[in-house]
Amino acid sequence: MALSLFELQMIRRGKLDIFYERNQGYWDELSAKAYVFAELNFIAEDEDYVIHAEDAAAFLMPVLEVNLGLSHYLGVTKLREKYWVKYFCDYILDRYMEKIQKGTLKQPASIFPSHVLPP
Repeated sequence: MALSLFELQMIRRGKLDIFYERNQGYWDELSAKAYVFAELNFIAEDEDYVIHAEDAAAFLMPVLEVNLGLSHYLGVTKLREKYWVKYFCDYILDRYMEKIQKGTLKQPASIFPSHVLPP
């Protein structure tokens, strides 16, 4: 699901936007890998289908749920509810796509060597 205004407000209240800014490159890399992984693993009936944030979130959420840095930050700031990880996932995917659309970041062609890709 795309980032809602409510989620953005919650992210700002929990200062997760500042947490994101401290390591933008890392979060962008995770987002890029999630998009590429979704692209390689979803079978779309329409060849022109574009991977959406919701598709990438399916792969990124499990990674964020066990991410030590995020877990530590959420624990220290007492943001213990599970929805914080989902909000952060939506937030970093939103920021990543914003950079792609503005042209300030290039979307990777693939994260896998060509010999590993399925035929």
